[in-house]
Amino acid sequence: MKPERKYVILSRRENEDYCEVEYNNALLSAWLKKLPLVTGAQHIFPESLSSSDVICRDIRSLIIESHYIPLLDLPVDDSVRTIPKQLCLNTIVDTGDSDNLTLGLLKPALEYIEKSNHKVCGQIIGILLTRTHEAGEMHSYTEVIFPLEKLP
Repeated sequence: MKPERKYVILSRRENEDYCEVEYNNALLSAWLKKLPLVTGAQHIFPESLSSSDVICRDIRSLIIESHYIPLLDLPVDDSVRTIPKQLCLNTIVDTGDSDNLTLGLLKPALEYIEKSNHKVCGQIIGILLTRTHEAGEMHSYTEVIFPLEKLP
């Protein structure tokens, strides 16, 4: 089970177009000051899983487990979204020199989820863990969180 999390949207993308997002600048500034305790995330919508290998609809956010909000004195208003406590599958993928998840990178986990009689029931969240240079190549390791629901 993953605990409840809260997030603030930084950007929305539809195909190659980035959409306008209304910012509460004081709130966003307060959250940004708490980096790296607040982390950046990519949210992938379940509808994106049925298209080509390219994920063409996502959002970028700052995200944190809810129980840390009072400890860090983070402001919360109507723009802060909540992800409820839920059953999840977590894995780590190497996105190479990119911070972007692709359906190809998600496919092994999605196949496992299907074989284990579960389905994805919400936004898939990718959180960049670290970047490294190995043998002259850049690697970005991302935790991927799949919210799950047991099938009947």
